[in-house]
Amino acid sequence: MGDLPTLAEFLETIQRTHQFTLETIELKGPTGRKSHQYIKHANGTVTFLPNTEATDQLTPVVFASLCRTLGIPPQEFGIAPEVLINPLRSLWDLD
Repeated sequence: MGDLPTLAEFLETIQRTHQFTLETIELKGPTGRKSHQYIKHANGTVTFLPNTEATDQLTPVVFASLCRTLGIPPQEFGIAPEVLINPLRSLWDLD
């Protein structure tokens, strides 16, 4: 499996090659204000991002989820789709 991208690399790629923009919403709650980032598609649909630093490498589960939710082929990142069928399989391998 190739290296999974960082959140920043993933966002840069989808903004460059697809009609996605990165947006921020600020919410005020009883413990103060919090900012949340989300991806907005040109058609108006939104996908909230995990609470991850931009420099963090995406986990297989998060990467697979974002690709599936956004309809982006993992091959654009050099990752074979069959690797993402069960991203947790390595946890079950005892060999």
